[in-house]
Amino acid sequence: MRMNVLKIIICLVLMASCSKGQEADTNKRQEKIQLTVNSLNSVENFEKENDLVLDYELYEKIEVDLNYDGIIDTIRLLKLKDWGDPGDFHKVEILTNDSKYELSNIDGWIHHNWKIKQQCCSLYDSSIKLLKIGKNASVLLIEGYPYASDPPILSVITINSKKGIKLIMNDNKYLFEVSDIDKDLIPEIKFGNSKDEILTQEFNL
Repeated sequence: MRMNVLKIIICLVLMASCSKGQEADTNKRQEKIQLTVNSLNSVENFEKENDLVLDYELYEKIEVDLNYDGIIDTIRLLKLKDWGDPGDFHKVEILTNDSKYELSNIDGWIHHNWKIKQQCCSLYDSSIKLLKIGKNASVLLIEGYPYASDPPILSVITINSKKGIKLIMNDNKYLFEVSDIDKDLIPEIKFGNSKDEILTQEFNL
């Protein structure tokens, strides 16, 4: 009799443990698709608030076929002229055959050495990181200036021949890894507030 009761208790404990594990897996899957797009302190808003007109100069120009239509596209990184605050460049312009996109940040993005683990998909590594996604899309990663102990702003822009250009993430996160975990030719990024809080996002465009 005691053995039967013990078996029942063990079964109940195992069932509860499995249930919690399934719930944790569900939460983990949900976390993978929750990207945050916080508002940037744009240069345009700064100009309006302070009644200023600021000038730009070219920081870097990148020419590459972003959406794989056989036509070379252009990314221009622009910095504010005579600007003393942190940030290597403050505006990103993306020009494709059929789209134009601009994003500015008065706090600036930085020229990054990208000392991360990378296993696939890189099109360009310099001030920015550019990843190839499938057959008709790219993802642009740029990182902001880190203030105090906060993670830097990580801005993620997708360029798709069918869906255009879109900012899909703008959040204070560290970028840890770029890899094709499931070998489907679509890279995933691993990012988070620290190495103890890593999330994974696949760019299924």
